[in-house]
Amino acid sequence: MLQAKCLGVNYGAVRALVDVSFTIHPGDSIAVMGPSGSGKTTVLHCASGLLNPHRGTVIFNGVEMGSLKDRGRAAIRLRNFGFIFQRADLIAEMTLLENIMLPLRVLGEKPQTCSIQATSLARELGIDDCMQRKPALVSGGQRQRAAIARALIARPSIIFADEPTGALDSVNREGVLQLISQQCLSTGAALLMVTHDPDTARICQQQWRMHDGQLLNPPAQRVNSKPTAHGRFT
Repeated sequence: MLQAKCLGVNYGAVRALVDVSFTIHPGDSIAVMGPSGSGKTTVLHCASGLLNPHRGTVIFNGVEMGSLKDRGRAAIRLRNFGFIFQRADLIAEMTLLENIMLPLRVLGEKPQTCSIQATSLARELGIDDCMQRKPALVSGGQRQRAAIARALIARPSIIFADEPTGALDSVNREGVLQLISQQCLSTGAALLMVTHDPDTARICQQQWRMHDGQLLNPPAQRVNSKPTAHGRFT
C-alpha cells in the first residue's frame, strides 16, 4: 500500500533521515520508537506526504508522492490518510461535532450525512453527550477521542499518529490507546504511530527503532499476529 525507498532528509548539517526504507501493508500496525531527535517524526511526515524527502521516494498505491504538487498530495491525504496528534489539534471555534465532520464536509458530503456519520462514530467512542461543546469546554480525553473520530470518519487507509497520548494522564492514555487499536482493527486501517513510550508501542504488531536518522531494525517478513481481547497483539 505504501512504500518508502532510501529516504534522506537534511536539516542544515543535521542528517535527520539516512537511507530509510520500509513498506506498510493493509492492516499493519507499527510503532516508530526512538529518543528525541532520532528522526521518527520526520519518517511520519515523509510517509504521509507532509514533507518531501530530499532523497528517495514514497509511493502510495502506485503513485509517487514526490511527483505531485502540494494540491495533489493534499488530496491523497484527505481521501486516504487520517491524523492524530499529541494535543488533538481541534479547531477551537468549532464544536466537537463540527470538528469530526470536517473531513467529510471538505470532501463534499451533504451536511446531514456528515452529521449522522459523526454522531454514530462519537457514540462508539463514548463522546456523544458532549458533541455540541467546543474543545475548550471538554476534557483532554474527550478532545483526543474527538481527534480519533475525525481521523477515522472518512475511512482512511492509514492512520498516522504522533505521540497520540503524550498529553494524557495514565487512565485516559490506556483508554485512548485501546480505542485507536480497536478502531483500526474494525475498519482495516493501517497504523503508523510515533512514540517514545514502550507501553504505548505495545498496541502495535511491529516496533521499529530509530537512532540518528537510521532505522535500526529494518522490517523483516510480516508475521501473522492476532489481537488479544484488549486490542494488544501477541
